[in-house]
Amino acid sequence: MKIKRYESVGGTKIQSNRSLSTGTAGSNALAQIGASAISSVLQYGASQNALTAKLRRLEIQTNIENGTTGITNDTQMFNDATKESKFWNSPDKWLLEYQANKPKWEKKYKESMDEQSWTEFKPFFWRKVFEQEKNLRELVNDQKVNNGVTALEQSSVRYDNDLATATSSTAIKSAYENYTKLTLPRFTNLLIGTEQYTAAIATAENKANSALIYLTASDGVITTDPNGRTVKDHKAILANLKNPNYKILDINGKEVGVKHPMRQALITDE
Repeated sequence: MKIKRYESVGGTKIQSNRSLSTGTAGSNALAQIGASAISSVLQYGASQNALTAKLRRLEIQTNIENGTTGITNDTQMFNDATKESKFWNSPDKWLLEYQANKPKWEKKYKESMDEQSWTEFKPFFWRKVFEQEKNLRELVNDQKVNNGVTALEQSSVRYDNDLATATSSTAIKSAYENYTKLTLPRFTNLLIGTEQYTAAIATAENKANSALIYLTASDGVITTDPNGRTVKDHKAILANLKNPNYKILDINGKEVGVKHPMRQALITDE
């Protein structure tokens, strides 16, 4: 619709060709500009929020990875330190010390990160702690076996020494009884099986018999060396060993003849 004229109060006519929609079009343009600006702001805000969320997730993941590396190192260093531990003879103390370290490690890593990072890291933390504890138990078991082997070896050395220093048949028999009836049975089915045990008993008996044969052959035969020291007369000992009429008994009271392998072995050695 066209407004052809306005009339002033004084009756003067005013001509105009302006459309009624002219003002409305301008308002719409301004509205579109405003909407576009708001949209840009919203898009920027959304992109910033997305970026912030990504950075936050990256931060949490970084904390988890750093924490995993840290607790792995802490627990591995603890296990490695057992190799130099002064408690090698009491390896169960390693487990007690490990248990005492658990709350210390938990406090350390909980305080090193924010609550959400700790919440997500905690399953990794405890999995590694318990995994290394399992490894530690294997180290404890291995150490106990090693200690047992060492103890058995030391017992064997002590037995050999007891036989070598024995000055009577009673001392030899006592050493033999202690070793075969007290020491070796403690290790049966733990470190040695039935066959090994039987072999160990046989070896112990042979050693005792060898010591007893030599002690019997050397009974009362002494001489003086060039330095004036009283020593065993090896010529006399050898003569006794070779003498078929020189009676010698083994650890079980059986006679050991001159042709017996053990008696012959001593003759060769002499």
